Amino acid sequence: MKSKSSDRHAESIEDVSGNLTSRKKAEQALIESEERYRTLVEASSDAILMIDGNRNIISCNPAFLNMFGYASGELEGKSIKSIHLSDEKYQAFGRLVYPVIAKKGKARLEWDYQQKNKKVISCEIVISPILTPDQKVKAYVCIIRDITERKQAEAMVLQEREQLAAILDGNPIPTFVIDENHQVILWNRACENLTHVPREKVMGRPVDSRIFYPGQDRPLLTDLVLKMDKKSIEKFYGDKGVRPNPTMPEAYEGSDQLIVGGESRHLYFLAARLRNAEGKIIGAIETLQDISERERLEKQFIQAQKMEAVGTLAGGIAHDFNNILMGIQGYSSLILYNLPPENPNYEKLINIQAMVRSGADLTKQLLGFARGGKYQAKPMDINELIQKTSTMFGRANKEIRIHKKFQKNLYAAEVDQGQIEQVLLNLYVNAWQAMPSGGDLYLETKNVVLDETLVKPYSFQPGNYIKISISDTGIGMDSRTKERLFEPFFTTKEMGRGTGLGLASVYGIIKNHQGIIDVSSEKGQGATFSIYLPATEEKINKEISPASEIMTGTETILLVDDEETIINVCRDLFESLGYRVLSAGSGKEALEIYTQNQSDISLILLDMIMPGMGGGETFNALKEIDPQVKVILSSGYSLDGLAREIMDRGCKAFIQKPFSLQELSEIVRKILDGVL
Repeated sequence: MKSKSSDRHAESIEDVSGNLTSRKKAEQALIESEERYRTLVEASSDAILMIDGNRNIISCNPAFLNMFGYASGELEGKSIKSIHLSDEKYQAFGRLVYPVIAKKGKARLEWDYQQKNKKVISCEIVISPILTPDQKVKAYVCIIRDITERKQAEAMVLQEREQLAAILDGNPIPTFVIDENHQVILWNRACENLTHVPREKVMGRPVDSRIFYPGQDRPLLTDLVLKMDKKSIEKFYGDKGVRPNPTMPEAYEGSDQLIVGGESRHLYFLAARLRNAEGKIIGAIETLQDISERERLEKQFIQAQKMEAVGTLAGGIAHDFNNILMGIQGYSSLILYNLPPENPNYEKLINIQAMVRSGADLTKQLLGFARGGKYQAKPMDINELIQKTSTMFGRANKEIRIHKKFQKNLYAAEVDQGQIEQVLLNLYVNAWQAMPSGGDLYLETKNVVLDETLVKPYSFQPGNYIKISISDTGIGMDSRTKERLFEPFFTTKEMGRGTGLGLASVYGIIKNHQGIIDVSSEKGQGATFSIYLPATEEKINKEISPASEIMTGTETILLVDDEETIINVCRDLFESLGYRVLSAGSGKEALEIYTQNQSDISLILLDMIMPGMGGGETFNALKEIDPQVKVILSSGYSLDGLAREIMDRGCKAFIQKPFSLQELSEIVRKILDGVL
C-alpha cells in the first residue's frame, strides 16, 4: 500500500514534465516564428532596418544593403547617421519623426538619403516602434522604399506642367481653361488684356458670361463643349456660325462681334474638350483671337482685287471708245480746217468737237480709274494746286464756306497736275452735293511718315508722305455706301445726275500715283477723305507752255494701225498737212514697208495695241533695222505701263487718241525738226 507522500511526489514530477513540454513547444513555436519573420525580412524587396533607441543599427536585410551599397555586417552597431546627407539632416529627421511616433504610434514620410557612394536617393519610409511588455520602446523597425524614379517622373511632370502653364500664360492668344467642374484654372495675360478682367476675379470659379456678352444670359461655349451639349450649342451659338472644327475632335469654332473690355471687337473663338492620358474628361479650353484688323485688311485686299479687275475692264472700254472718238475728231478737224467760219455748218462742227472733248474727258476718267492713268508726272506744290482749285470752286459755289490749313514747307509730290486737279475738283463737288443747303468744307495738308504696317496692305513703300484731308459737314453715308463708293458707275444720285465715275477715277488716279485714299463717315456726320501721296526730293520747276499752231510739211510718214478707220482718218489728216503717207495694218507689214522704203520714210506713227506683233515688239524690230528711227507712239490708253516702257527704249513721243489736227501737226513737226 502506497503512502500519501509517494503519491504527491509522483504528481509533482508529472507537473514539472508537463511544464517543460509546454515550454519546449513555445520555444519551438517562437523559433519557427522568428524563422518565418527572418525569411520574410530577408526576401522582402523593401529595405528593412532595425535600430535601437540610440539610433544605432541592429540589423538590416539584403534589400537594404543592396539599396545603399553596403556589405553584410558592415553597418551593424553603427549610427544611422551614415545614410543621412548631413548632420543637420540627421538632427532634423529626429525632431520631425520621433514626436509623431510617440503620438500616433508610427510615422510615414518621404526623405532623401545617401548611398555609400554618396549618391542621393529619394525614399518613402515607415517607422514603427518595438515595445517591451511594459510599453517601453525597445527598438524601431524602418521599412524603406526607393522612390527616386517616381520622384523624378513626378518632377518631370511638374516641370512640364509648369512649362505648359508658362507657355499658355505667355501665349499672345487670349486663352482660358476650366476644369471638369467648370471652375477656371487658367486665365492667361492675353485674356486679361483683352477683357480687362484680372485673373484674381475669375480663378477657381465659373466664368461670368457677361464678360463677353454684357446684358445677356448666355452660357459660354466652353461650358457647353465640356458637356458636349450639342442642342444648346445650336440654340445659343447657331446664329453665330459656330460649327465643329474640321481638324479637332470635340471642338467647336466660330466668330462674333462682341463688346469686350468696353470695345467692339470681332473675335474668332475655338473651344475644345480636354482629356488626360487615360481618356478621362478633365476640362475644356477656349482661345479667343481679335480678327478685327485681319478682317479689315482682308476686305481691303478683296476690294483692291475687285477694283483692279474692274479697272482693267474700264481701261479696255476707254481704249476702244477713244478709237471711235478719234474717227469723229479727225474728220471734224479735216472739215473745219478749210471751212470758213461763216459757213452754216461751222458751228455744228464746233459743237461736234466739243462733244468729242466731253467724251474724251469721260474716257480720261475711266483711264484714271484703270491701271495706267498717270500721264505726265513732275514735282508739284500740292498746297498751290489745292489753293488754285479751291479758289476756282469757291467762286462758283458761294454757299460753301471753305477753310484751309496748309502746312508750311510741305513736301513736294511727283504727280500729274491735271489728274490731281481732277481728283480735288471731284472731291469738292462730292462734298458740295452732300451739303445741298450749304455748309463747311475743310482742306488740310500735312507732312506725315507712314510705316511698314500702314502701307503693307497696299503694297507701297513706307516713308515720307503728304496727307491731304478734305472734310465736309454734309449728310454722310452708311457702311454699305462706303463699301461701294469707289466702284465705277456706282452712284447715289438720281438717273441723269451722275455717271458714277467721279470717285472711281479719284481712286484710280491716287492708286496710280502710288498713293492711298481712305474715307471715314457716318450717316448724318459728314465725311472726310484722306489722301496720302508719296513725297519726292525732286525740286519743283514751273513751266509756261507756248501757244500751239497748225504746222505743215512734205515728208513721208508711215502709219501703222490695225483699225482701218484710224488709218483712213490719219491719212486724211496727214495729207491735209501736206505729207506723203504710207500705211500698214500690222506690225509685220510695217516692217516690210519700212525695209523697202527706209530712205524715204521720215517718221512712223505706231499704234501700241495690235493683234499679233504689238507696238512694243514692232518698235524693237524697227530699232534693229534703224537705231535712229523716229517713232510717235499712239494709243487710246494713257502714257503709263507698256507705253512708258516703249518710250524709255527710245521712242520719240507719245500722242493719245483722240487727238486734233492741231495737236498732231505740232508734235510731228517738232520731231522732224529735231526739237523732240
